[in-house]
Amino acid sequence: QPEGFQVKSIWLEEDVCYVNLSSAQLETLPEETDLTVALEAMARSLCSLDTVEEVRFLVDGDFAEEYGGAPIADPYIALP
Repeated sequence: QPEGFQVKSIWLEEDVCYVNLSSAQLETLPEETDLTVALEAMARSLCSLDTVEEVRFLVDGDFAEEYGGAPIADPYIALP
């Protein structure tokens, strides 16, 4: 994960893991931070858990199209 990167909250509803990101944090991350790679890595890790089938990213508790240039509209689905 990028240095200083944190999530606001994370919870599980049935087999969907929700990761709530902070919009305020975008201002504190270095400009060259590649959030697409960071979020994909986080989603892959979460999907490796037996109880997680998909990961949905939210920003400040709401669904969003992107987060710091990273597309987050679609859920990340665990590969079989």
